[in-house]
Amino acid sequence: ITSVCNNGTNLSVSTDIDGNSRGSSPDIGADENSSSPAKDVSVQTIVSPGYPLSTGAKTVVARIKNLGSNSISSLTVYYKHNSNAVVSQTFSFSPALNQCDTISVTFSTQATMINGSNTLKVYTALSGDAVASNDTAQFTLCPTLAGTYTIHPTTGDYTSFSAAVSALTCGGITGPVTFNVSANSYSEQISIGTITGSSSTNTVSFVGAGSSSTTLTFATTNTNPHVVRMNGSSYVNFSNMAIKSSGTSDGWIVNFIDAQNCKVSNCLIEFSNSTAQSSTGSNLACIVVNGSTTTMSTASSGSDNIFIDTCNINYGYYNVYLSVNNS
Repeated sequence: ITSVCNNGTNLSVSTDIDGNSRGSSPDIGADENSSSPAKDVSVQTIVSPGYPLSTGAKTVVARIKNLGSNSISSLTVYYKHNSNAVVSQTFSFSPALNQCDTISVTFSTQATMINGSNTLKVYTALSGDAVASNDTAQFTLCPTLAGTYTIHPTTGDYTSFSAAVSALTCGGITGPVTFNVSANSYSEQISIGTITGSSSTNTVSFVGAGSSSTTLTFATTNTNPHVVRMNGSSYVNFSNMAIKSSGTSDGWIVNFIDAQNCKVSNCLIEFSNSTAQSSTGSNLACIVVNGSTTTMSTASSGSDNIFIDTCNINYGYYNVYLSVNNS
């Protein structure tokens, strides 16, 4: 049964699925709803904050709709941001909020958006509300990125490559982004997918302190062959660092899957394990451009403009392996 407030347009259908008459503004759906509960308040959406999100104190605004037959002259609305304490505020309405009326409520207490994930939930708890399923609106957003940031294990804007990639994936970008990576060793595996907002102007660059100073390493295996993977990524660059596999028998150290306009420059890319260095296994490659996360030979139909520039590439059955189908 649909709400009495969901008025649509009659497309020359005179009766509903039950044979009840349909007027010029019928309920949306197959069934006309001629009755409604006395109390039913809906949190339709969070108006503010929204995307694109930035850090700092933000005013919380939500849109409320009265779907019940009783008028509402006051209502307590709540919000919760991440693990912070619940904020509540009672709003008075004059004139009263009649059935199908909508109003935006603005909280006096702001929510402080942080770097990383922000989950904001706005909800009501009207006594006797007949429909609990529409009492809550919620989003999870990250601030969009633009500008220069640092990666350092203790003092950086981000303490790891993975944390920086998570922020990129969650928030997207609104301008060129550069991560200056400190002279340290980072033991992690990273996979970068599509980044909202990336373009020829809004590029993403990971810039190390030099191939002898900044090292990204991971023990690659048959099921986890990459150290760095750009999967459907566009305009992502790595430069001035060492990217190494410490695995023994399998590895695609830098893997491009259907990536476009991505670049690796001035990097040392190598297998550091002596067993891998002397192995003749064909699943060892320093750079792989293909179309699969599991099979090296699966061709890519979307890879284009992949640049490998001034890199020192050592060991592996293949230095560079290309499996590309696009014309």
